Amino acid sequence: IIGNGFDFTDAMKIVAPTLPDVQFAIVNGDSPQEPNLAVYRFDTPQTGFIAGALAALVSEKGVVGMVAGASYPHVKDAVVAYEAGAKYINPDIKVLSGYTESWSDMAKGKEMAEAMVDQGADVLSGNANQVTLAVLGVAKDKGLRAIGYIDDQNSVAPEAVASSSIQSVADLMDRMVDEAIKGEMKPVLNIVGVK
Repeated sequence: IIGNGFDFTDAMKIVAPTLPDVQFAIVNGDSPQEPNLAVYRFDTPQTGFIAGALAALVSEKGVVGMVAGASYPHVKDAVVAYEAGAKYINPDIKVLSGYTESWSDMAKGKEMAEAMVDQGADVLSGNANQVTLAVLGVAKDKGLRAIGYIDDQNSVAPEAVASSSIQSVADLMDRMVDEAIKGEMKPVLNIVGVK
């Protein structure tokens, strides 16, 4: 049984021990549990760093912004790395970031993205599921650039999305199922990096 997201952690930790013959796994969690709860987490600092570097490469004003969803550990790691990646390319770049504390409040995401534009951002990124659609919409409407995040988001706003930093959940789930079928899934934290 796979929980696709950190939000499933508490429920899985309660249910998994009651079904010891069933293998449980969480995507982007942080707390594996004996005997049967594995966690698979993307190396979000890598993906964040790449997105930040891409943003800095296409920024003309030297100001970029990242709108994030909930302030979970793996999201915070990505935001910190986004800034590091941008500063790796341009040490003088200004990096704006904020958390909506929601994956679906598109109005809040739009408001946050517009505030970043008002502060000079000419490249936007979103690490916030549905909220990211609002961020990309702001970039498109304002004639700015965007860096897709988690998925290839060029199809959402092709005139705005310069590139995407991708974490393939589909590939990760294939790996999880394959390891479970082979009996190789262990109740540990598996960090999955760039390939």
